[in-house]
Amino acid sequence: MRGTRTLFSDTPDTVEVCPMPHVCPICGEPLSPAELEVAECRKVIEQSDVAGGDETGMHVGGRNHWMWTFQTAAVTYLAAYEGRGKAEIDDMFPGGLPRTILVTDRLKAYFNMNVKNHQICLAHLLRNTTFFEELLPESDWPKRMLALLRESIHRRKTQETDVGDEEKFKRRFDELIDESVSIDNEEYQKLFDTFRKGLAAHREHIFLFLSHHAVPYDNICERGIRKVKIKMKNSGTFRSDARANAFLDLLSIVETTKKHNNSPYAAIRALF
Repeated sequence: MRGTRTLFSDTPDTVEVCPMPHVCPICGEPLSPAELEVAECRKVIEQSDVAGGDETGMHVGGRNHWMWTFQTAAVTYLAAYEGRGKAEIDDMFPGGLPRTILVTDRLKAYFNMNVKNHQICLAHLLRNTTFFEELLPESDWPKRMLALLRESIHRRKTQETDVGDEEKFKRRFDELIDESVSIDNEEYQKLFDTFRKGLAAHREHIFLFLSHHAVPYDNICERGIRKVKIKMKNSGTFRSDARANAFLDLLSIVETTKKHNNSPYAAIRALF
């Protein structure tokens, strides 16, 4: 398909019309040129060794929805769903991502996916741990966990790391997790214990980036959702599911094209 190639090669002077007749995405008809382009992006993600996933709330037709995004260094894919669970992920990727190391937050739905492995976004963990540092100023446990996470990032940035480094950091992590931490406030104690239990459950997914150099320690998808949040701040809502997905299809195409330093205008013009 000519349109797909314009995502990756900038040829604005020779853009051809897509051979399929264009169907307005507002009417919700399947297999529009834009939807076909986005399907190609989804296929690239399915074949990728590393990808990121994220989701954020949005309003569509006065109802709460979720905007999902999956990205690699080469492509961006966005879609709107009413739910935030495994059913929505299965609809996007019925076979999962069995060859992919997926970088995400700790949402359970991601860990129910069929993937090669997981890396927790350390920016996400740093924010969570900073919350407890501020909530529990009398405890040095959050400060030491923050120091451990930051040290692992610094090690990756400044040195060649391997499985040995990953195992060393996991042992230090275990020592922190096993410490007894007593908090006077019962509510705060429950919050902290839940957080620590959640960290322990993902022990194998926190320092994977030290032994897999293609895996980032942060999630590019967190940056990728900003344009949608700005759109929601300005407009407040989308009027219908069809309009929301039409917007996200075009944004997927624009963001993918920009990743290859090509013309979004040329890519969009090829759809019509």
